Amino acid sequence: MTNQTRFMYLRDNNNQPVGCLAVQYDKDSGSTSYQVSTLNPHDRFDRARGRTIAEARLAKRPKSLTVQAKTLHEVYRAVLENLKADKEFPLRTVEAAKAWLNVKLNDKT
Repeated sequence: MTNQTRFMYLRDNNNQPVGCLAVQYDKDSGSTSYQVSTLNPHDRFDRARGRTIAEARLAKRPKSLTVQAKTLHEVYRAVLENLKADKEFPLRTVEAAKAWLNVKLNDKT
């Protein structure tokens, strides 16, 4: 996965979509950029629109971190760990990141 944008849809504890995560990862350098679109609770979820918004935000104001990962799963885990600690994102997005991390951590035990 080098300089290619990957997308992941964030869901809440009820498995309802709450947003879209756009991620770019350079395996050689570990450079990772991401950005998120979050669904307004009064709107209907639209995958294409969520992707478009997340990708535009990624191009305009990327959040960056360095990740040394072997798999895409490890990249997503690092990004979601970073996202859940960031105060800039809406609470619904942070809670969805925590839910994903909690489910995946429980799967490993």
